[in-house]
Parts: sequence; C-alpha cells; structure tokens
Amino acid sequence: MLRIRFVLFVALSSVSVVQAAVADLLISEIMFNPASPEDDWEWVELYNSGDLAIDLAGFVVDDNNGTPTASANILAGTIEPWSTAVLYNADDLSAAHFTAAWGEVDTLIGISGWSVLSLNNGGDTIGLWESFADYDGDHATHAHAFLSLAYDGTLDDDNGSIYLTDLSDPDSFSLSVLGVDGAVASQINGTTNVGGEVGSPGFVGAVPVPAALPLFGAALIAILSPGRRRAAAKSLPPNRQ
Repeated sequence: MLRIRFVLFVALSSVSVVQAAVADLLISEIMFNPASPEDDWEWVELYNSGDLAIDLAGFVVDDNNGTPTASANILAGTIEPWSTAVLYNADDLSAAHFTAAWGEVDTLIGISGWSVLSLNNGGDTIGLWESFADYDGDHATHAHAFLSLAYDGTLDDDNGSIYLTDLSDPDSFSLSVLGVDGAVASQINGTTNVGGEVGSPGFVGAVPVPAALPLFGAALIAILSPGRRRAAAKSLPPNRQ
C-alpha cells in the first residue's frame, strides 16, 4: 500500500510540475502576414520564462478557425529554460530554408498541417493545448487551451512581425521595425522568401528574473541566458549582425 501511495504521489507531482512548466510559456512574436508566400512563411515564436525545459511533443497549436487539425501537430521539440522556440510551416519549408532566410535560432519546431492553422491577417487567436485530447472539439472556443492569445491585425504593414516589447506584459505587442530592438531583414538565399521581411525569430526581450533569486544568481541569468534578446552579435549570420 505504501508503495502504491508513493507511486501515485510521484505521478501527481509530475503532472503538477508539467502544468507549472507550461504556465511559463509565452507567445512572444508572430509573423502572421509575411510579404513572402502565405502561409509558407508564417511563424510563431514561443518563450519559456521558467527554469524547467518543456517538451512539446504531442502538443497542439491552432487558431480559432472552423476546421480542426486531425491530430497533434507538434511531433517533437523542447524549449530550454529562458529560451525560445520558433514554430514554422514544415509542410512547405525545411529548417534549412527557414535558417537560410532568417539565420540560426535557438530551436526550430516544424508544424505539420499548417494550412489548417493558417493565421488570419485581419486578426486571429492562437492557442496551445497539452494534448490532442484537450484540443479535440475545442479548436473554436480554446476553453481547454493552456495558452491563448488574440491579435486584432491592426499592427500590420504586410511585411513585419509583431513582438512583445515587455515579456511581463502580454499586451505590449509592437510592429517590428528594421534596426529597432534588434529586428533584422530576411534574406532570399535561394528560398521562396522575397527578402526584406522584418522580424527577430529566436530572440526575446530583456528577460525578467524572479524576485526570489539572489542578486548574484539573477545577474548571472541575465548575462548567460541563451534566450536574451538582441545580445552581442558574435557568431550571428550576416543578417543578424
């Protein structure tokens, strides 16, 4: 009996840890209306603001359209603590295509069936679910999504992404402007990208650190965090210099 209770305690603790971890995920940047062919070059950047890695295998990302995806569309991918992942259309692009246009990012996660998701230019709601069971029948309401973000499409110039200027404020989205907050221009580099799109996939803003951390620890995280936005340009490709 004691062993059963211990196993149950461990199982429940693991669920609690996973739930706490996904609560640290943010949608930090969205390219919903690229100048390049849609929906090939749409993408969504996620940021993990917690200190636990999050395995997204089996998760679902979708908008609130009338056509549901038939299965979990995130097959693999882990976001490290204080770092980013960029979700991209794996039906039409390879990871090599994406990095040829935008440069290297922390983590690229290909999404299958992106045409079902296909972000609306006039405004949309993006949701994330921990499993297909949570998602099934919920694609329009997002009642069971652990993360749901609406944008109204007013921040749009048919070329740039929108991004969080303050990671602690989910309403602080702004239109990416070349050279501002480290935004860069995409490159053609043999891909179908038209070049000159503006965004910063894989880079996030000044990282807020928990108040409970000692001063030295907080400073160390701020210095070493792999997800710090617009860090020094060392080892960046030409369009990120």
